[in-house]
Amino acid sequence: MCSENSPDSVMTEATIDPLLGRTLADRLELIELLGSGAMGKVYRAHHHGLDKPVAIKILAPSDGPGAPSAARFKAEARAACRLDHPNSVRVFDFGQADGLLYLAMEYLPGRDLQEILRNDGILGTYRTAWIMAQVTSALGAAHDAGVVHRDLKPGNIMLIDRPAESEVVLDFVKVCDFGLAKILDPGAEPSTGPLTAQGTIFGTPAYMSPEQAQGLAVDGRSDIYSCGVVLYKMMTGRTPFRGGSATDILMRHILEPVVPPSALHGAVDPAMERIILRCMAKDRSDRFESARQLRDALRDILNAGGLDLPYAGATLKAPAIDARSLDQRAPTPHHRPLTQPVETRRPTTIDTDYRDTAMIDTLIEEPDSARLMTTLAPTDALDDTRDRLPPVRHVPWWTWIPGALALMLTGVLAAYLLLGPH
Repeated sequence: MCSENSPDSVMTEATIDPLLGRTLADRLELIELLGSGAMGKVYRAHHHGLDKPVAIKILAPSDGPGAPSAARFKAEARAACRLDHPNSVRVFDFGQADGLLYLAMEYLPGRDLQEILRNDGILGTYRTAWIMAQVTSALGAAHDAGVVHRDLKPGNIMLIDRPAESEVVLDFVKVCDFGLAKILDPGAEPSTGPLTAQGTIFGTPAYMSPEQAQGLAVDGRSDIYSCGVVLYKMMTGRTPFRGGSATDILMRHILEPVVPPSALHGAVDPAMERIILRCMAKDRSDRFESARQLRDALRDILNAGGLDLPYAGATLKAPAIDARSLDQRAPTPHHRPLTQPVETRRPTTIDTDYRDTAMIDTLIEEPDSARLMTTLAPTDALDDTRDRLPPVRHVPWWTWIPGALALMLTGVLAAYLLLGPH
């Protein structure tokens, strides 16, 4: 599960954490501390009502329910609850118990992109396009709901291996941590005042857009800029702007031109470089108009390699990375096939099978209804003729002899009676 940046002392904290073992709201049993940060802690828990593992984010006890951080915490819950997309983390529960504000989300047993970049180094072109196309698909749905993430970075991009029929989709994306999300619909904010006034800067400096760095109003194009920074790091191994302080980094975002990725890493695909530079345009009007437009550009790169995104109603058939691809020119790329087969066993009985691929619609906003319904239909209803047709029975040839002899004798007797003497 995506968690806030945790210090190296997490294991020490876990051994003395007073909340471990407690049950919140009579249904959320806290089992393990996953991480901690300025706003609170994240735990692995068991939801007794759903009988499944979940991740629980709990606001720091020192912040009362009326504190500004509590207001932002509630805004995160409202923003996350407005999102319904396979590539966005799902929220199951939200409330207050025993004086603690909590947010219950799906538990994701995987790694965040920050950890993958730290361990694997520079990623290849196709794997980068594969991951970020899913990210932008989730952002497109969030922007439609009036939610701007405002803190998109590798640490908030979770990657899991997700089963889909006879295959496992690798690097399936979950975008999480909408703690700094901006809800663009003013009517959705019941608070007496804005949580972040103009001129106040929130976010991670290395990934912030120029307008966000200046404390100006932001829209979905600010997230597109952050996507460009993430793409830059995935293709070069570093962020485009560095500095001795947060202020120095912010000023570089505002004033300093972006060094082309190919200047740092010569194996960068030219099409990917054009995408990165357009995402990171200083003037937001020069960027991609929407997250979906950016997703389509990344999808074009995938299509050029014979790959595509998973979508409802079909099994993903993505070959492994070709050895002749542009990725092979990089000195330290990390290759990974997009899918891997899993062993399947033929059932001995007919069971209803609701296929999971209908739940990974990361490509088509309005999937074909007939195809989607076919995908959702149980397999024992797809062939409605098998129970109406009689079974075919095979018998040995010699069992036909008595019948044949009887038929011959009947014919001889009939001929005698008709043609014989009267």
